[in-house]
Amino acid sequence: MHLKLIFKSTVCFRVKMLAVCTVIFGIAIILSGGVNEYWQLVLLRMIMAAGESACNPLATGILSDIFPEEQRALVMSVFNWGIYGGYGESHFSKNSFKKLLISLK
Repeated sequence: MHLKLIFKSTVCFRVKMLAVCTVIFGIAIILSGGVNEYWQLVLLRMIMAAGESACNPLATGILSDIFPEEQRALVMSVFNWGIYGGYGESHFSKNSFKKLLISLK
């Protein structure tokens, strides 16, 4: 029973920590759109990097705790595939967005 409570508390802590890091990352991105000076952009990029740096280790730790050992390889491959899928999707949406902007003129 005691081990279950320890396990649950560490998973809950990781989820809360991931939420905090994601919020820090998101706020830094939003604020970087309104900078007036170069030093402001550098500072916000450093804050963004601090928020982003914890996301991957925390997410992989949470996924490792949730899924059994037999499924971990599949889960991690799907999770890491998201990086490349996101890059590929950005190229398609960039072209679609560009066509939409041209059609609105």
